[in-house]
Amino acid sequence: MFLFFGNDEFQVEESARKKVDALVPPGDGMLGVDIIDGRVDNVEGALSALSSCRAALLTLGFFSKDKVVWFRHVNFLGAEGEISRSSRVKEQVQVLADMIEKGLPDGVSLVISAGSLDRRQRFFKVCDAAGEAVLYALPEKSYQVEASMRSRAGEWFKKAGIRVPEAAMQAFLDRVGVESRQIAGEIEKLDLYLGKRRELTAEDVQQVVSSSRTAMIWDIADAVTSRDLDVALGMVRQLLFQGESAIGLVVILSTRFRELILFRDALDRGWMQVRPRGRQVQVEWGNPPADMEALFETMPTLDPRKMNPYRAGLLAEQAGRFRVAELTRWRQVLYETHMKLVSGRMPADILLDVMLLRLVGGQKPAEMRK
Repeated sequence: MFLFFGNDEFQVEESARKKVDALVPPGDGMLGVDIIDGRVDNVEGALSALSSCRAALLTLGFFSKDKVVWFRHVNFLGAEGEISRSSRVKEQVQVLADMIEKGLPDGVSLVISAGSLDRRQRFFKVCDAAGEAVLYALPEKSYQVEASMRSRAGEWFKKAGIRVPEAAMQAFLDRVGVESRQIAGEIEKLDLYLGKRRELTAEDVQQVVSSSRTAMIWDIADAVTSRDLDVALGMVRQLLFQGESAIGLVVILSTRFRELILFRDALDRGWMQVRPRGRQVQVEWGNPPADMEALFETMPTLDPRKMNPYRAGLLAEQAGRFRVAELTRWRQVLYETHMKLVSGRMPADILLDVMLLRLVGGQKPAEMRK
């Protein structure tokens, strides 16, 4: 009995697949495996999947009594959701738990891969006692997720034999986001793209790596600060088509401009210095004024000195294109757009188009101001 579960779907499925491969009787291939799909949309689907799983556990293999049953993508073992709360589903989950507790037929192995799972319930306790239960959970806080994925990406790059300088790693993570499956897939693409060359550059990332949905949201902010109206409009329309929240996009842009105001202030007051470093810039921090130090003590998440150096360099370069007054005016435009979106009086796509026109208009990118 092997149970793999958690909100890191890629790790859950990969671990379950490796376990199935290890358990399949030699020479049997897929004939030694029964795969039951547990990803369902309604109560009847859940009941059918549970019934199929129990039947598979009681059916002999084609060529031997040894077999593996993989109950995969199970999405109704958590505490939330209409399907999970159904009394009929709960009853049949307990029937499966009874089978596991009494002992599976000789030669039969059960592998379950699931998303969220209520560990307070009997089903989890029975699985844990009968065999092995492994949780793959992403950290709750966003900065912890990024750190975890940075470490995981580093391990996968190392396994592929690819050297990744810090600038290239940050460019990679900025583009792919923090979803394990996309990180693994993009590393495989880069491995093929690099060929015999074994060191990754930020330029390689831009050429090959596909932007995740999250990364595209951040790219909108880059397009706006570069005053590239066509790119910004195209990205906004694509994300709205994909179901992204219009208010969420405005909030992300507002956060970016808050950061740029802080960086511009640091440039103007001299406690941040910018040095050229290839195509990028390097930031050197001094001691901030007393009022800023007091702010960072109260709200440490705002302290730019704790930011990744690569990202800090990008923001410093962008902040150099503006004056504080201009950035403040832009945040006011975003605030007004936010209020209009909340009122719901006009379509979101029109409001965002008007917002981008007010922010960018027909202006061209400016040179970095000293």
